[in-house]
Amino acid sequence: MKWAWTLSGVYVCVILTLTSLPSERLVFVEGLGFPDAVAHVPLYLPLGILVFRALSITYSRLSLAYCWLYTFLICAGFGALDEAHQLFIAGRRCDIYDWLADLVGILAGTGAIVLYSMFKARRQAASSADG
Repeated sequence: MKWAWTLSGVYVCVILTLTSLPSERLVFVEGLGFPDAVAHVPLYLPLGILVFRALSITYSRLSLAYCWLYTFLICAGFGALDEAHQLFIAGRRCDIYDWLADLVGILAGTGAIVLYSMFKARRQAASSADG
């Protein structure tokens, strides 16, 4: 159970490290030819998966819907705080579009893990019915 939260915490540290870089260090993102906000989607997608997994392990009786909702709220709150902290980083700003991109990544990650969980539950139910 602790390992799932540890993985989530380590990944939060990765995000904070990347979003704490001054803007002149982010030339590689601009050089790829897409807006900075687009980079937030793949950055936050794993966070949704990791937090969902940690919640579902810790609170195994929690329904998928509630687990999804709590994951979304936790990750969205973190994304908002992450955007706010960028006000204090040289050349960075708090951007609502970056936060919205964070939410898209969170939705994609949580959607993927919910679909996987539903598939896994159906497969287990089918195998227990056969056996």
